[in-house]
Amino acid sequence: MASEPALRERVAKALYNKGVSLGELRRSTEAVAAHDQVIGRFGTAGEPVLREHVAKALINKGLQLGQLGRPEDELAAYDDLVARFGTASEPVLREQVAKALVNKAIKLGQLGRRDQQMAVDDEVLLRYGTASEPFMREQAGIALYNKGVRLGLQERSEEAITVYGEVIARFGAASELVLREHVAKALVNKGLRLSKMGRSGETIAVYDEVIARFGAAGEPALRELVAKALVNKSVKLVEMGRSGETIAIYDELIARFGTASEPALRTRVAKVLVSKGLRLGEMGRNAEEIAAYDEVVSRFGTASEPTVREQVGWALWNKGVRFGQMGRSAEEIAAYDAVSARFGTASEPALRQQAAKALHHKTLSLRRMMQERGGDQSLMA
Repeated sequence: MASEPALRERVAKALYNKGVSLGELRRSTEAVAAHDQVIGRFGTAGEPVLREHVAKALINKGLQLGQLGRPEDELAAYDDLVARFGTASEPVLREQVAKALVNKAIKLGQLGRRDQQMAVDDEVLLRYGTASEPFMREQAGIALYNKGVRLGLQERSEEAITVYGEVIARFGAASELVLREHVAKALVNKGLRLSKMGRSGETIAVYDEVIARFGAAGEPALRELVAKALVNKSVKLVEMGRSGETIAIYDELIARFGTASEPALRTRVAKVLVSKGLRLGEMGRNAEEIAAYDEVVSRFGTASEPTVREQVGWALWNKGVRFGQMGRSAEEIAAYDAVSARFGTASEPALRQQAAKALHHKTLSLRRMMQERGGDQSLMA
């Protein structure tokens, strides 16, 4: 009989798994109905396994309602879970309550209800801020970091910096990857906020801290944040009138990530090489500038990623412009031809625009060459 504990557990598990499977198949309406069956049948059950299935069904119901574009119903599902299990002591139920609150905060943010969102973040911190369980610590770290982001979006920079500082103080020594990632993100965002406030020295110090803490990390997310800190540091140095120091930053990024396989880091390296070329050009070091552009082409000329291919296009384009300014017209035209040959039939609009621009400037260069030759002939006559 269905009232027997073992059978009830099997039924609850089957219905819950059905809901999860339907969700994975993007059949969200049916998934919600299956989760409602779990909640309706077993919502008042006292058995721990059934309570767990009800809590998980409510979480998944909320997620599927979000997929259906029903945000208020999604929020109601999370509220239902918190109301039912908010005082539960079982670890698995505490985890589901934490998930519900974090999901609720995210949804409120997407709806632009930031004050309510921060109130929910504060509730997560109040409930789990001193928790020792890894999952709870992670949720508290995420909530605290998100609070800093919200404050930043409201241009409450001083408060945001304080919150980011709290993330770093609470979780700076954490070994969990999720917390390490949020500490690194808090440092990068703290740097951005300090920069906006004109506190340049502190900005540079914060980016250096990211590099010192996480520079040897092997995790892709942390490597990307180190690369971002290096790029942001170079931008700030330019703003401070210390452009000459940026070459060393570019070279450090290339040395650290030049052989990276991650698409985001490959794009960073390609962009930095282009930036290095531009900076060298501004300093009158034209041979080194052209060498930087050539390095982009040699490293990434066969790349398939659109963002990397675009940097190859810019390297060739910039090389053509520099050759034109140096009066080396044949090499200028060859650079423009290389852009057209590589990207003239590209599927990406940005690359086709580069090819069209190169063709236009090739025409201008040829016209200039003809005018110069005509001028020489008239002088000879």
